[in-house]
Order: sequence, then structure tokens, then C-alpha cells
Amino acid sequence: MDQEKEMAFLQQQQEKMASALQHVGDGAAPVVASAEVWEPAVDVVADEERLLICMDLPGVAQEQIQIRLNDDRLIIEGERRPRHEGLRLQRQECPGGPFHRCLFLPPGVTSEHLSARCNQGVLEIEIKGLTAEDQVQVDES
Repeated sequence: MDQEKEMAFLQQQQEKMASALQHVGDGAAPVVASAEVWEPAVDVVADEERLLICMDLPGVAQEQIQIRLNDDRLIIEGERRPRHEGLRLQRQECPGGPFHRCLFLPPGVTSEHLSARCNQGVLEIEIKGLTAEDQVQVDES
């Protein structure tokens, strides 16, 4: 069931990209559409006691972030709301709208191993029990 949701999500993104490409060169402004799903930058660091996932999310309130663990997949989703309501956008380099990242964890990680907090626009997810020897794979969509 979860794989079906992931496939449906990927198909939806592919359709959006194909639709956007149809309008390339038709005079449309070079603005990142806020309806598109974007992927925040992520760093994974570790020591002898824990693994730390750091994700850049400036402008995103902690309440707008959902973190869930599905088997060996850590899924992080949320939304960065527009910062300039009512103003005419001339250029946009900072992505907005919904975001999504998926990380593959070693087997055996449970929600009891996880803790998360936002610190100055950086989401920090600590996983106790994983070390520098453990591999975390970041999904590169």
C-alpha cells in the first residue's frame, strides 16, 4: 500500500513536470511554481552514539512539518507558506509550497529512537543507536 502511494506521488510529479515543460519558451515568467513539491537540502552526520539528520527549512514553522517512519523509510513532509502575500513576485529562488524527502534507514529503527527539533530554520532529527558505521540512504528523486 505504501509503495502504491509513493508510485502515485511520483506519477503526479512527472505529470506536473511534463505540463510545465509544455510552456517553456511561451513567455512565461521564470518563477518557481509554489504548487510544485521541492526537496530541502539534507546533511547526515554521526558519532559513536547517534546519527543526526539536518534539513534546511528556513521559514517553515515546526507545526508545518510532518515526520513519519514507515518500516525502514523516514518520510519528512510539510509546506513553506508564501512570505510575500499580496506582492507581485519578480523573481523567486527560494522554493515554496509543499516539500518531501525520504531517507532509508537501517532495519530495526523505531519511533522510540527518534527525536526532532527545529533550530534557527534547521530541522534536526536525532536517531539514537545508529552510529557512523550505519548507512542512511537519501532518496535522490
